Amino acid sequence: MAEFQNFNLDTSDYLGIKYDEYINHMRSMSISEPTKYTGIRNEVIRKLKQDLLKQTFESYYTLLTTGAGYGLPLPPSYPKQEASNFALGATKTINKILDEVLEIVLPAQQADFAQLQQVVKASGANIDKA
Repeated sequence: MAEFQNFNLDTSDYLGIKYDEYINHMRSMSISEPTKYTGIRNEVIRKLKQDLLKQTFESYYTLLTTGAGYGLPLPPSYPKQEASNFALGATKTINKILDEVLEIVLPAQQADFAQLQQVVKASGANIDKA
């Protein structure tokens, strides 16, 4: 017997309305609380990248050189400098992907926009009110 298929979808999700609301909230935070916004962004960067990039490099390097933990009958003994270059290249590629996802969730331009707003506020405070 065929299963019932529901083709109903959440239009606000499908059209990105929920995401737009999120970005508007984050833009507002970047203007009103730039220190908090930057702190959140730094924490996400730390959690997203630090361990993952280190693990990526070490996994490729280990697989190519010793093969430890991969069940290979012999170590591949790929030249260490070549293994390091390959692992670093893979790590750089993943870093670019992580940068893309970070820009989707917490755009750097938000922080730049908040900084610009602070400069405008500061310059406005310096105007003589005669």
